[in-house]
Amino acid sequence: DNGTTKVWAVPREGLSSDLVSAAVELRGAHKKKVVAVAWSPVAADVLATAGADGIATVWADGEAQYTLPHPAAVCSVAFSPNGALLLTTAADK
Repeated sequence: DNGTTKVWAVPREGLSSDLVSAAVELRGAHKKKVVAVAWSPVAADVLATAGADGIATVWADGEAQYTLPHPAAVCSVAFSPNGALLLTTAADK
């Protein structure tokens, strides 16, 4: 629950053994666990994370680009089909 998101590279030919180490570790933007992740539908290196700490983060090339604070835990993130909009939901009242 340290807020790290790990991206694992799965070989094209499938798994023949256990994955040992993550290809990328996204760190530093979340202080509590990450509860949801969404990949951009138009940019292979862009994703968004939702955190129990009330932060949604947009990542590109393995680095936090934008942090979007919320008044409570962020429950989900989703990109619009064209990738131009990001939807977040939070546990606020």
